[in-house]
Amino acid sequence: MNPHVQDILRHGYLWLFLAALLERIGLPLLVMPLVIAAGAVAGLGDLSLLGIILVTVLASEIGDLIWYELGRNRGPSVLRLLCKISLEPDSCVRRSEDAFARHMTTSLISSKFVPGVGRLAGPVAGMSGMARDQFLLLNGLGSLLWALVYPIALPAVMFLRSMCSWKRLRDGFWSCW
Repeated sequence: MNPHVQDILRHGYLWLFLAALLERIGLPLLVMPLVIAAGAVAGLGDLSLLGIILVTVLASEIGDLIWYELGRNRGPSVLRLLCKISLEPDSCVRRSEDAFARHMTTSLISSKFVPGVGRLAGPVAGMSGMARDQFLLLNGLGSLLWALVYPIALPAVMFLRSMCSWKRLRDGFWSCW
C-alpha cells in the first residue's frame, strides 16, 4: 500500500477532526466527502464507524460553540461579518435573525444540511440569548444526525445501488424494480 495512504489511515481520526473543526470555524473545506470516504474505509475495517461519528460530532460542536460564543458576546457584528460574503449582505442579517428566531430549535438541528446556513445558526443562537446547554444539546443532535447520514446512509445507498446494478446484469433490466 502507498505510504501516504497508510499515513492517512494511521491518523485518519486526527485528519477528520481537524478538517471538520476548520470547516465549522469557517474555512471553505468540503468535509462531507471526507466523512463519506471515512465511512467507506470503516466498511473495510480500517477505521471505526463509531470513532468517525464521535470525532465529527466533537469537532462540529467545538467549532459551532466558538461561533455561538462570538454571537453571544459580539452580537450583530459577528452576523454582519458572516453575511459580508453572502450575495445580499444587507438583507442577510435581517433574514437570518428573523428565520432563526421563529424556528430556533429546528434550525439548529437541520442547519448542517443546508449549505451556508449552518454557519449562521451558532451566532444567531448566541445573540438570541439561548442557554449554552440548550444550544449544545440541539446543535449536538444536529451534528449527530449529520455525522450519521454521510458515513452510513450514503455508502449504504451506493452499496444497494451497486447490488441492483449487479442484479440487473444477471437477471435483466427490470429485476430491481
